Amino acid sequence: MNSPQGRHLYWERNGNGTLLVNMTRVKGNGAMIEDINFAEKESLRQVFSVANYLQRNGFENYVLSHVPGQVGVRETNQIEGLYTLTENDVTVGRRFEDVVAQTNYEIDIHSPDGRKGTDERHVSGYDIPYRCMVPVSVKGLLVAGRSISATHVAMSSMRIQATCYALGQAAGIAAACAIDDGVELAQVQIPRLHERMQEQGVKFLK
Repeated sequence: MNSPQGRHLYWERNGNGTLLVNMTRVKGNGAMIEDINFAEKESLRQVFSVANYLQRNGFENYVLSHVPGQVGVRETNQIEGLYTLTENDVTVGRRFEDVVAQTNYEIDIHSPDGRKGTDERHVSGYDIPYRCMVPVSVKGLLVAGRSISATHVAMSSMRIQATCYALGQAAGIAAACAIDDGVELAQVQIPRLHERMQEQGVKFLK
């Protein structure tokens, strides 16, 4: 089978015998409703095809038990922030005074046109600064998750769920700090932000 993903990618979850499968792929623009509609139908078609393939190749006793509620989009629109996370930041393991999240997830670029395969590169760990969540030209707004200010390569590493959770937590705490101190979001005091993050159990590696 030529997997739409280009590789056989699945994990056996220890304990309950569940097989987690990541073998579908649909090209398109995740910001366009026509492409999203097509992706919903095409990805579901691929799900049943992949399940049938696995059942014929070593997983005969497995059944399809769950399909996510909607297609996951890797990258769409992003803000222009006070700082833009770059490929160099990711690859050299850059540290920032205004760090709000850290990750060591690999660079993981899935070619948008499907012709270049997947670019995977090891990452040792790096910081994501608060400034990546603060828009240049919009006041009173913080942006977390996959819409922060980052280049295409940097986004391929920082876009995973755990990192997005961390950014969301940081954004909520920063908003509270701005309200309590009566300042603009861009003027939030980083030591105060870090102190309140630590009160919620956040720890940063040096």
